[in-house]
Amino acid sequence: MANQLILRAIGLLLSLAAFATNAAEPVSTDVALNSFTQKLRVQYPKTKIDSVSKTTVPGLYEVVMGKNVAYVDESGRYFLFGHVWDMQAQKDLTADRKSDLDRVDLGALPKDLALKNVNGNGSREVFVLADPNCHFCRDLEKTLAAMPDVTVYTYMLPILGDDSKRIAEQIWCMGERDRGRAWRDWMTKSVPPTGKLGCDSPMRAIVAIATTLGVNGTPAILSPDGRRHAGAMSEQELASFIAPRGNAVAQGSSVTTKTAQ
Repeated sequence: MANQLILRAIGLLLSLAAFATNAAEPVSTDVALNSFTQKLRVQYPKTKIDSVSKTTVPGLYEVVMGKNVAYVDESGRYFLFGHVWDMQAQKDLTADRKSDLDRVDLGALPKDLALKNVNGNGSREVFVLADPNCHFCRDLEKTLAAMPDVTVYTYMLPILGDDSKRIAEQIWCMGERDRGRAWRDWMTKSVPPTGKLGCDSPMRAIVAIATTLGVNGTPAILSPDGRRHAGAMSEQELASFIAPRGNAVAQGSSVTTKTAQ
């Protein structure tokens, strides 16, 4: 069973790599934007420009270079490397955009490898990678436990030592019906799990997937559309994070180049 989980993880990692290769934004039909994009590429031939988009700020364009986001004026001469804030909405638009660019293919995290807890009608979903001995994961779990109408999928990522691995395995070994409750009881009330060690668990597979996703700390939170956030969040922040959303900065058309890998 353990070997099957490892082989499955390898297959999922290959699927994730294909997702990263094939993901690209639609090519724009905006002639002026296409022209401006080509102008930037001529001006900066040594810079790999993946996409150029109009932003909601007049005269300001977003330039994506890998996972880096910069802004440029209409002359193409002046670049701004920093964050754009919508002060009225109190939102960091650049952070939102970077989150969009760093999306995860949730197919790489099968739900049957997760602990599942459903609050209310469970109409909203959130995906969490957490260590059983992580203080901030405990804070997050308390917040999640109080949220209405949400389904929480938790992937135990025991990266804080042998005790974390033992607790995670004990929770998993309690069986499918009791795992979610055991996790929540441990994280919110410090009730020790009672599962017997030695069952087949997906922990090695989850660690391998997390490594490929670049998750090296907990908690890591994933929205239903694959955006990621590192660290705990308040209930209000979580509700906003898992709600459907578009690109908050570059709401105009964009020009994107897809590069073969």
